[in-house]
Amino acid sequence: MIKSLFWLMVGAAGALELNRWTSRQKNRLRVSSMTGGLLEVANRRLESNRRSSTPGPGSGPVST
Repeated sequence: MIKSLFWLMVGAAGALELNRWTSRQKNRLRVSSMTGGLLEVANRRLESNRRSSTPGPGSGPVST
């Protein structure tokens, strides 16, 4: 009886953990989350390309 109660408790704890894990994955794998992540990556790349391609102040020809 104690063994079966122990395994019942282990199963219940496992089921709760599995439920918690799946709810986290569901939030992470929603279409809006994935789209937002892709847009963030694209935005970072564009900003880093823009920073590296535009000359900084004082790097152009000097006019007097």
